[in-house]
Amino acid sequence: MGNLNDLNIDLNNLEKAEFNFDPLPEGEYKFIVTECERKTSQKGTDYINAKLEVASGEYVNRSVYVGFNLWHSNEKVKNVSTYEFGSLYKACGLAKISDTAQLIDKVVMAKAKLRKEKRDGVLTGNLVNQIYDYQPVKKVAPKVEKPKAAPAAEETDDDDMPF
Repeated sequence: MGNLNDLNIDLNNLEKAEFNFDPLPEGEYKFIVTECERKTSQKGTDYINAKLEVASGEYVNRSVYVGFNLWHSNEKVKNVSTYEFGSLYKACGLAKISDTAQLIDKVVMAKAKLRKEKRDGVLTGNLVNQIYDYQPVKKVAPKVEKPKAAPAAEETDDDDMPF
């Protein structure tokens, strides 16, 4: 049992919290990697779990979770995950990665698409996001105005010259 004497919440006057768990609409987003860690699935297989938050636009601060099955027993799943994870860390500007913490606070562009959720090999009917095509954020160079050319000297007729 857990003691709740220090909770200090008036449970009679709670405000309803607003959460939006709908998937993001399909499109391209700027994401920041806010969490990334190696975990173990219920089946005992390790994988990388990353939390990406939308960094700008209408859906700013919305989160998606991406799993990379780098240790999966199915070679096809493992190869796809390895490619996607490699794309992520390259988009973060890393040539090599030795710790998931290297990805934290990195900003990338990626695409989101909708797919049907599958749990334990069975489609649930829910739509979820699939995040893919990680790219570096393009740096926008500041606009530099070209100096305006000096006005062209008026052509004069030599006959008008006083000397």
